[in-house]
Amino acid sequence: NPKPTLIDIYSFSDFIAIVPIKNLIFDNVTMTTQMLKIVLSSLVRSTTIEKLSLRNMPIDEEGWRYLCKFLGRNKSITKLDVSQQKVKSDLPSSQYRVQMDWNLFIDTIVLRGGIQELILNGCKLPVPTFERLIDEALRRSTKRFGCAQTEVNLEQINILINWLTLENST
Repeated sequence: NPKPTLIDIYSFSDFIAIVPIKNLIFDNVTMTTQMLKIVLSSLVRSTTIEKLSLRNMPIDEEGWRYLCKFLGRNKSITKLDVSQQKVKSDLPSSQYRVQMDWNLFIDTIVLRGGIQELILNGCKLPVPTFERLIDEALRRSTKRFGCAQTEVNLEQINILINWLTLENST
């Protein structure tokens, strides 16, 4: 359901809290921050969840903090997609991925020891943030990194090349 109700979310969250789910995909789903918090709370202790996709899902600053807190506590997530390729015309600019607290996100990935796969398609990060993401978070254990439609410039391409050509690069 691309526009679930609060009752839908409570029912679904009860279900995913007890059933071993491996992949959870909320692509193009519109949820409130409260709904996101409920879903993440039901998954925080999961040892089976491997992939979480929130592609094109509107997330505000508070929701971003909930996501980072979840990632810091749940170590079973190995694949994460927070791409934002489609931006609805009525979406507040405060919910654009570039406006999120990427330093908190990077710190969270570092704290958890890295992540195997990270997809950031459409997330146009400034060069210093992009460099910090690659150097501090992705060098740890990332094997797949998606950055399509991010308008990478030459400096960011060089950062990627340096990461890919490291002797211990995965």
